Amino acid sequence: MRVVLRQTFPLGRFHANPWRVFPFEDPHGEWPPSPWRLLRAILARSHQLERERDVQCQAWRDALVGAFCTSSFSWHLPPFSWRGPGLRQYQPATFEWDPPGRTKKVKGQPVSIPGERTYRSTLVQDNFWVVGSSKAVSDTGIVWWIVEGDAWSKEHFGLLDACLERMTYFGRAEAITEIQRVEKLPNDTDINCVLEQMPSSGSVPVLVPTVDATPVQVQAVTDDPSIVNSTVPPGARWLHAKRPVKPLAKLPRPRPRIRKPARLVQFAIGTRVSPPPNSIVVMTQRFRGRVIREFLEGSWQRANAAQREAARLLSGKEADGSPLRDHRHSHARFGILFDQETGKAARLLVWREQPFTDEEQRAILNAGEQELPLSFAKAGVRDPWTIRLVPLDWQEPPPAGFGDQARGRWKTVTPYVPPRHVYDRKGRTKPGESPEEQLCLELARQGYDTTDVTIRVDDQSAEWTRVHRPRRHQDEPTNTERRGYQASLTFATPVRGPISLGHSSHFGLGLFAALDDE
Repeated sequence: MRVVLRQTFPLGRFHANPWRVFPFEDPHGEWPPSPWRLLRAILARSHQLERERDVQCQAWRDALVGAFCTSSFSWHLPPFSWRGPGLRQYQPATFEWDPPGRTKKVKGQPVSIPGERTYRSTLVQDNFWVVGSSKAVSDTGIVWWIVEGDAWSKEHFGLLDACLERMTYFGRAEAITEIQRVEKLPNDTDINCVLEQMPSSGSVPVLVPTVDATPVQVQAVTDDPSIVNSTVPPGARWLHAKRPVKPLAKLPRPRPRIRKPARLVQFAIGTRVSPPPNSIVVMTQRFRGRVIREFLEGSWQRANAAQREAARLLSGKEADGSPLRDHRHSHARFGILFDQETGKAARLLVWREQPFTDEEQRAILNAGEQELPLSFAKAGVRDPWTIRLVPLDWQEPPPAGFGDQARGRWKTVTPYVPPRHVYDRKGRTKPGESPEEQLCLELARQGYDTTDVTIRVDDQSAEWTRVHRPRRHQDEPTNTERRGYQASLTFATPVRGPISLGHSSHFGLGLFAALDDE
């Protein structure tokens, strides 16, 4: 015969720990609820029934224990149930003097110091399971018990129903419950948790009564000296159950966000130690490498020809690794702006003449999620000083020179490094290679009208500046630092920016900012 029990927890929680399990070290929690606990709770309510009706239930109790012990157990557990985080609270323990046994000597004799008698507290962890339901958010969930055995008869149901009616909590006193016997399982409810003899991967222990358990064993008090230290109480055994897999919540799929094409992506820089201007190339080339890896979802060396071709406008290289044709105008540039008042790094910029696509913007933003080291640390040593990049909204106005407004006056915000050596071996300026002449030539190559442009370079401001060295040239005996200059440009006809010229201009050097026209 099959007996079906319907159990709910109105407060949405089942508080309990398995037998002899320390709450702070409970690896599983008691879920599903154990048949051993259910049988003991039913027998406890039978004694309440005796007091209320002044009847003797011993014979009915013995028959009920026999029917339970020879039955098999299975459940339908609420699919959306999970183990709660546990509640920790101090509860009163022993009632004694506080402070205990405190004395002092008066004329050589110990004298007790008055204290007070109070409850000492102890820290208790209350483990519980949150019982949910997939049918309605407000439903606290239903635990269906399926008890099947040959010893059941309708004579058992009178005592069983009366005991279930009087059951108000299950487990700890906080686990308020309602439980009743029903005729059968609902049509849309099936068994999703059964007991097994041997443990398996992902199974949990469940305490059930043995076939020959006696009413005395089932009703034994947990503080009884004969069983207080036992891992398995007399008349019980451990079986194993696999909990049902929690189904995935079906949430509405958000529509994929397609970013608008943008020519400029900005990050605010946050750092405790501001990087020096000489570290511009160090940071930008490291950030550029992260952007390329994010776009390729791996390294450049492992990418195939099609992936490298798609990243050509970010990397500045063809699929075979050679410099990109039309190199000066096409691919992305990276730079860092410094605050003119404080001298600290303020923004990291990524810009390109051709707008960035959605995939390219995704790669740039993902690269900015990691902190950026300020220098190249030794192998295996993490640089303790880093900068944090915070993406700025597209509504944030661009820096001067990056907008659509044309300006006539421009000035370097990062040092301009001539692409070719200015001086010969004797320290004389090479013909046609002065900083002003190289600036003019680069402006013409980028399409600017140089007939009426005034170029001024401050020779006194020249300083050694770290420049970018491509990987293919890193083994060559070439100095990684070149002389950088402060320069200004004045156009007769205002021009639009951004303007970046000179060596390592794709890595932040030689960046010009627009000035207000006088």
